[in-house]
Amino acid sequence: MSFDGIVTRAMTNELDTLLRGGRINRIHQPGAALLRLDVYAGGKNYKLLLDTAGNTPYVYIADHVPENPEKPPQFCMVLRKHLQGGRIRAIRQIGIDRVMQWEIDTRDELGVETKKVLLAELMGKYANIFLLDARQTIIEPMKRISGDISSVRPVYPGMPYTGFPSGKVSLLDTLLLPGENEALRIQKWLLQSYEGFGPPLTRELCYQAEIDPSRPASALTGPERTRLEKTLADFREKLLSHSYQPSIMGAGKAFYAYPLHHLGEDIRACPSMSACVESYRLKKQEQAPTDSPGRGLTQTVRRLLERAQAKAAKMQNEYEDSLDREKDLLYADLLSAHSHAVQRGATEVEVLNYFDENTPMIAIPLDPKKNVWQNAQKFYKAHSKKKSREKRLAVLLPRVESEIAYFRQVLQDLSLVQTREEADEIRAELTDEGILRKKGPQKKRRESSRPYQFVSSDGYTIYVGKNSRQNDQLTMRTAGKDDFFFHAKDVPGSHVIVRADKEPLPKRTQMEAAWLAALYSSEKEENHVLVDYTRKKNVRKQKGAKPGQVLYDPYDTVTVDLKNPASWPEQRKG
Repeated sequence: MSFDGIVTRAMTNELDTLLRGGRINRIHQPGAALLRLDVYAGGKNYKLLLDTAGNTPYVYIADHVPENPEKPPQFCMVLRKHLQGGRIRAIRQIGIDRVMQWEIDTRDELGVETKKVLLAELMGKYANIFLLDARQTIIEPMKRISGDISSVRPVYPGMPYTGFPSGKVSLLDTLLLPGENEALRIQKWLLQSYEGFGPPLTRELCYQAEIDPSRPASALTGPERTRLEKTLADFREKLLSHSYQPSIMGAGKAFYAYPLHHLGEDIRACPSMSACVESYRLKKQEQAPTDSPGRGLTQTVRRLLERAQAKAAKMQNEYEDSLDREKDLLYADLLSAHSHAVQRGATEVEVLNYFDENTPMIAIPLDPKKNVWQNAQKFYKAHSKKKSREKRLAVLLPRVESEIAYFRQVLQDLSLVQTREEADEIRAELTDEGILRKKGPQKKRRESSRPYQFVSSDGYTIYVGKNSRQNDQLTMRTAGKDDFFFHAKDVPGSHVIVRADKEPLPKRTQMEAAWLAALYSSEKEENHVLVDYTRKKNVRKQKGAKPGQVLYDPYDTVTVDLKNPASWPEQRKG
């Protein structure tokens, strides 16, 4: 059960009521995607958690908080510099979507009052947290996004913050009903029309209006349209008046800002939205299998991933700083050319920039304890140091990014583990890669487990790898050059091979193989997943690549509907 715009609205109202005017006493970052603010408001201390990990981000006031790391990450240090000691002016929701912002009054280094904004986008795997200035310029994001990852919306310090326009209507402003020729199912129409609506809410609204959510919107009768209009109007009044009923359903299996009667399970009211969220999360932790064969290894790999992500963020900052080295060279050359104009003890000098055709004046900062030649030498050394650092980081940063991708893939592999032997295979792989240390005498390795094997509706054999090493074996050794390779696009997942020789692949078999690639990927909880496919002869492995990491080109891409049973392979052999 994830945050939708309605839960975000209820939580925003709760937090604004409790924390408005409160002082931010401490800021911690217990995990790469987890932030904690300690706020003193109304004579009481509150612990606010903002979690952007995985596909289910959360914001809530917590009683149970994770331990803090010995060394705070870069993002945490930036927040402490700008926000610690500040007072929360207001907490608002942007529109009625999954975006929440804290307006904070604080002071800069000179003691001048200033306004900062902490903004959280709670949008599944795209969740992020931003520190903005009063002009909505990004000071620092929790997750930097390069142009290589997203050409549509890169995220870097110094860029203006741009949100995600939903293109939908807000129920607070407009009560919209489907047109008579609307072909979409009524539940899908509600999802695509109203901002902030999630699947649980749309199912509940259909339940209250006594409408089958799978019916085409164009097939609604007059009485059904009337009931739907009344249900939406009543719900709108609840939202406008901030009349929420935080509830837990099904013995802690689900939560929402209102009771979800369509679930048909026991419903328990919660004293607050935060209490609902924390109760749900604690229940999920209790229900997690403590005896899972790969549980301990999963925790280890998660720590390695967080460490690599922190390392990559630091290296990225250093790399960007190194790109600014030409300014140091310019300062050094200009100081050398204007040495006569620099007075000893000066903290700054303005000189003509001969290297610019417009010859503007340029201000150069100086160390007053150094003479002009020592200052110039300082800039020459800085330029040389940054140049060397850029060359070094240009080699090291891709390696760390490759490690991050590998650890994400290993976590996906561990999610498929069902036996102790399968967990031991992954542990052995990590040991062979030098990531884990060898402990004591090594046990004789048993025969490796075999890939999952399916038969398509057209009789084609389909193999699905269980771990990275098995993916390598399956694709690079077992598969023939004319077999087909499938993989979920740009995310961790299993290699899927279809035995085809030189035959063209039937459309149904193609979609069944793509469905398996989506199912055995980190996107398995999503409704729609993009899957790439190509002949195996187009797949190659770069020298030094980690197990399971391959490149392929050319390829085609299909969209898989994981909720459509018609896509499932009919028979499984092993």
